[in-house]
Amino acid sequence: MKSKIFLQEKQFDQQIGEILKYYRKYKNLTQVELSKLIGISAQQLQKYEIGKNKISASRLKKISEILEVPANHFFESSFSNLNVMRHKFTESDSKTDIKQLINCYSRIKSEKVRNILIQNAMIFMELGL
Repeated sequence: MKSKIFLQEKQFDQQIGEILKYYRKYKNLTQVELSKLIGISAQQLQKYEIGKNKISASRLKKISEILEVPANHFFESSFSNLNVMRHKFTESDSKTDIKQLINCYSRIKSEKVRNILIQNAMIFMELGL
């Protein structure tokens, strides 16, 4: 039982690291550049990105501020990724989904909400979901 919990925690740490890496690349920052902004070594950042080391709450807050991403994005994306099932669409389903997505997106008035949706879509794409 203990090893199963450890494995889940490790997977969670890895997913947070993948999301960190995604946002770092999205902001066109190298590991060296971001690590200097955070005040850590590039090696430590690399360990965060691969999930080898856990990121403390205070450090995650600092990272989210530097990357201009709400800290909860790291968690919401990870929790949803744990439960997302891969789904393959047929060509016609895909076109219908795209039309629905565009229709819904165009009705959202808040630019902030639209940007959050785009960021999450990019995360899903990057992770191959």
